[in-house]
Amino acid sequence: MIALSTHDDVGNWVRDPLLEGYVTSAGAGSETVLRASREAFSTHTNSLEIGRLEILCTHVFGTLRTDSTIDRLIASDRLNIPTLDFLAFLCDSGVLHRLSTAEFG
Repeated sequence: MIALSTHDDVGNWVRDPLLEGYVTSAGAGSETVLRASREAFSTHTNSLEIGRLEILCTHVFGTLRTDSTIDRLIASDRLNIPTLDFLAFLCDSGVLHRLSTAEFG
């Protein structure tokens, strides 16, 4: 599933829901699900070349929602809070550090 998100031929209509579900699993939930999801992500990203890692991290950052209405903001917190927690994990684990020499954004 994670590997699909780095392929150029996968459309956003497939990629976005997959990553949203993955980030939710890796950022919230039971401790065993958190550990398994994060370990799978770390293992996969360690095998990626920098270009593919940039693509993957760009899409992970893209799961953050900044909708303008209060109803949408409340609904998006169900995704934003786990995403922020997962991004903190990426910093702590050194995944984002691998991008320090790349033009990420």
